[in-house]
Amino acid sequence: MIMLKGLKNELYFKTIGICASAIIIPCIIFYFSITKNTTQMVGGNLKGISERTSYNFNAIIKHEIEQIEDLAKNSLIIWFINKKNKRYAIGNQEEIKREINEIDKKWIDGSLPQELFDNIIKNPISILLRNNTNYNINYMEIFVTDKKGVLIASTNRTSDYYQADEKWWQKAYNNGNGRKYVDKIGFDSSANVYSLDICLPIKYSTDNSVIGIVKVVLDIKKALYPIFSENIDKAGNMWLVSSDGTSIISQTGFVKKINNDEFMNKIINNQSFFVSDSPFLKKKMIFASEPVIQKDFFTGDQLYVLISQNFSEAIKPAKKLISSIFLTGFIVLMVVIYFSREFLGRLLSVIDTIQKGMDKIGYGREPVPVLSEDKDELDNLTVAFNNMAKAIKERDDLKVDKSELEIISKELIDKNVELGEFIYSISHDLRAPVVSISGYSSILMEEYADKLDEEGIKYLKRINENTAFMEQLIHDLIDLSRAEKINYVYQDLNISEILEVVSSQFREEIRKKKIDFVVKSKLHKIYADKTKVIQVFNNLIGNAIKYINTNNAPRIEIGGEMEGDFYKFYIKDNGIGMSKSDQEKIFKLFYRIEGTGISGTGVGLNIVKKIVERHQ
Repeated sequence: MIMLKGLKNELYFKTIGICASAIIIPCIIFYFSITKNTTQMVGGNLKGISERTSYNFNAIIKHEIEQIEDLAKNSLIIWFINKKNKRYAIGNQEEIKREINEIDKKWIDGSLPQELFDNIIKNPISILLRNNTNYNINYMEIFVTDKKGVLIASTNRTSDYYQADEKWWQKAYNNGNGRKYVDKIGFDSSANVYSLDICLPIKYSTDNSVIGIVKVVLDIKKALYPIFSENIDKAGNMWLVSSDGTSIISQTGFVKKINNDEFMNKIINNQSFFVSDSPFLKKKMIFASEPVIQKDFFTGDQLYVLISQNFSEAIKPAKKLISSIFLTGFIVLMVVIYFSREFLGRLLSVIDTIQKGMDKIGYGREPVPVLSEDKDELDNLTVAFNNMAKAIKERDDLKVDKSELEIISKELIDKNVELGEFIYSISHDLRAPVVSISGYSSILMEEYADKLDEEGIKYLKRINENTAFMEQLIHDLIDLSRAEKINYVYQDLNISEILEVVSSQFREEIRKKKIDFVVKSKLHKIYADKTKVIQVFNNLIGNAIKYINTNNAPRIEIGGEMEGDFYKFYIKDNGIGMSKSDQEKIFKLFYRIEGTGISGTGVGLNIVKKIVERHQ
């Protein structure tokens, strides 16, 4: 028994030592490993966000340039510029130059006669340009010059009448050869916003000669809102930085210039991510960067998307995990110490009993004990193995079925993508001729109305109404194709703030129609794409206002409630209502309720349906 007592103490202390080592050493190793892995994971995530943001930035700029190129090819604008350019071929050049200089001076000092001013600001091309700014809220200003740099159409008053001495005009004109010119992002003090000038030559189709220049001033903050509204983290941030260190825009506002050459070299040459002290805050941060804008047409400094995350915040979950593991390990160690004494006592007691029994058997005092031949445990193991083999076979069969389903699903997705691209292509191709028809009918109405009888004017008005309907339908179809093919950016959204933004767009119409507009408080936050959610509420609230019944006390109520695992939002109104059969059809493409007398394309609610289905 003395021997067994010594063995008991030895096993007891060795068990404690092994358990303590098994807890403390892995915790230390795990701490350094998880800190490194967390840094790599966060850095890789930031790099992915910067690459995605860069791609989306270029896609937005490319899309805006394509829209402006379509504008530059508009046949109505080309016809109008050619008409204005004819005076240079038949008039006295010195007199024309003198006349331009005089108008430019009067334009600048504000003494230009109102009639001459209206001939530029209110002509059909200026009206067409203003319609484009209404369609695209990113456009701050659009104006067009002839081949000599003289202003011939504009959405609003410009600083100069004569533009040929401006750098942007000379770059876009390119000595008569024409070229795309995207100026560097600058601060517009009059509008208190950062803007980007996109300038394109307008060419005559027959000989490809440059006959004029179109310039669009883009509100860069509005244009980039969908990508700069992405939620990094409460301790993260996103900047747009130029290669000279100027911080143009950030999620938290405008920031100062980066005067650290070493830090800028890391931004410019960074291939992955890097950990460094922040040039803005005295904190250790994880950074990732990615260049944006193609240099073949952009003449400003190279721009970079810079994403950051506070290092301490990034590894805070890892520290909490280590603390939890260490605390759990300590509790386990205490439990092991407590139970090991009892367990080792019982184990060594059994060994002692067996030893005594063996001594007795050795001396022939008792018969040799017969071991149980019960095989229940083996039978259970056999059954378990057979069940496992059966489960493996069923899983392999399921993999085959799943593989076939994946092939069918991929083919269906490809067909949907092709259909979306077809809708976008057709809508895009139809847009230019419809706009031209609208423009020419406007010219006929303005310049030849006195030569037409009432029947002719009635037909022209009908043409204008139908082309306006076609323009809206084409616009809706383009939105429909975008709802299916554009990548969604998911983030936590405060619906009350979203509704404040959307309702502000209808505030004037709500006031005029005296609508009691009610939004329930404490609406649930959701995880969704911000731009698409705004589009959903914009469409539904717009429909509620459009179909309101002004004979009653008009009321619109917006609220929400839990329904299973989902949060259901509702928009209720006391408008003209609809039949039960219409309720089952209104989300179908091109379906409109008959007999309301209210115009529409039948596309808006289908877009809403597709956006909601994409989020599911």
